[in-house]
Amino acid sequence: MCGEMAAEPLYIPILLGLGLDELSMNPVTIPRVKQIIRLISYEESRRFVKEVLTLTTTGQINRYVRQEMAKRFPDLFGTNGNLRYS
Repeated sequence: MCGEMAAEPLYIPILLGLGLDELSMNPVTIPRVKQIIRLISYEESRRFVKEVLTLTTTGQINRYVRQEMAKRFPDLFGTNGNLRYS
């Protein structure tokens, strides 16, 4: 996967859960993405994608992804699912 989505930490569990194992991105984004990859298992990613695929609107998907990432990675994401940069 190449492009902006591969560099977005919010979407890493989805990409991994879909079976993607090669991600291309700007070097600046590598440390955050690597951190997410190290903290989530393949099975967790598969469950994550399975749940996402049951949702029917982009709003539902966006809320679910942000909520789950904030819950799973509280040190990296704020309570609203936005990436913390500090």
